[in-house]
Amino acid sequence: MKAKPATIRDVAQASGVSSATVSYVLNDGPRRVDPGTKARVLAAMERLQYHPNTMARAMNRKRLDCLGVVFPQSNPVLVGDSYFGAILDGIIHVATDRKQNVTLYTGMEWHSQASLPAFRDRRVDGLLLVATLTDSDIVPQLSDAGIPFVLISHTVPDPRVCSVDIDNVEAAYNVVKHFIDLGHRRIALAGGQWNSPSTRPRRIGFEKALRDHGLPIDTDLILEGFYTREWGHEATARLMGLSDPPTAVFAGGDGIAAGIYEACAGRGIPIPGQLSVVGFDDAPFVAQLNPPMTTVRHPLMELASTATTMLLDRLDAGLDDTAPGKQMVLNGELIVRGSTAPPG
Repeated sequence: MKAKPATIRDVAQASGVSSATVSYVLNDGPRRVDPGTKARVLAAMERLQYHPNTMARAMNRKRLDCLGVVFPQSNPVLVGDSYFGAILDGIIHVATDRKQNVTLYTGMEWHSQASLPAFRDRRVDGLLLVATLTDSDIVPQLSDAGIPFVLISHTVPDPRVCSVDIDNVEAAYNVVKHFIDLGHRRIALAGGQWNSPSTRPRRIGFEKALRDHGLPIDTDLILEGFYTREWGHEATARLMGLSDPPTAVFAGGDGIAAGIYEACAGRGIPIPGQLSVVGFDDAPFVAQLNPPMTTVRHPLMELASTATTMLLDRLDAGLDDTAPGKQMVLNGELIVRGSTAPPG
C-alpha cells in the first residue's frame, strides 16, 4: 500500500519542534527561527519528502502567486498567432521573473453576471484582459465586484480601471500622412470588426488625417470587417472593383494586409506600382513578403509586460478597488519598407 504523504505534524515530530515552528520555516516568518533548528526542520522535510500544501499556504498569505489571462474569444488561436503570441510572451516574461504562475482562461464566454463567479473563485490573484470587445460588460462587472485586473490593448473612460494601450489614433494618422506625403489622394481603409477596441480609434485617426490635409472622406473607401486574411481578400475585391479605385490602402492589421497581398497577386495588381499597402502590428512575417511590408510596429511585448508589472505592483502594494486606476499609453512606430511608393 502506498504510504500517505507526510504532514506538517510529521515534520514537527521528526525534528522535535512544534507545528508552528515548521510553519515559520516554510513561510520565512513571521517569527525568527534559530538557524540550527531551521536546518533540522529542513532536513526532516527532505527525509520525509514533505511537500507543503500550496493552496493552504496561499490562503494564509492571501496570495496564490497566479495571474489569469482572459482572451476576447472563448477559443483563441494562440500558437503561431503573432498578436496573442507576443502578448503571452510579455506576460510570461514578467510573471516568471517575479515567480508567478499564469492561468489561461479558455473555453469561456462572458455572459454578464452569469460568468462572474468563474472570475472571482480565487483561482488567481488578478486578471489580465486582452483586447476585450467593446460590447462586453466584463469591465464594469469586474470593477463593481472589486476584482483586480488590468486591460491590455484597450482603454475605457472609467478612472478606476488600469490599462495599457497604444495611441491608435496617432498611429493611424501617421499612416495616412505617409500616404499623402507620397502623393496619394485616393486612400482606403480596410479595418477590423466593429467591436474590437482598436477598430474605432484607428478609423478616427484615418479620417482626421484626411480632414487635416483637405481630402474628402469617401465612405466607399472605408470598409470594416474582420482581422483576417479572408477579409483582406474580400476588401481588395470590393475596393479595386470601384469605378475609381484607391491607389493606397491602410489595413487595420497585418493579417488583413497579407490577404490584400494575396488578392493583388491573384488579380495581377502590382504592389506598390498600382496599390500601396500599409499594415499594422509588424508581425514577424511582413518583412519577408515581396515586397517587404510597410507597417506600424505595435509594441505588443512591451504592452503586456507593462500591464503585468502594473497588476503585480498593485497586488504587492495591497491596493483595493477604491484606489484610482492607472492608464498608460505607448506609441506605435511606422516602419517604412517596400510596399509604399508614389502613385503609379
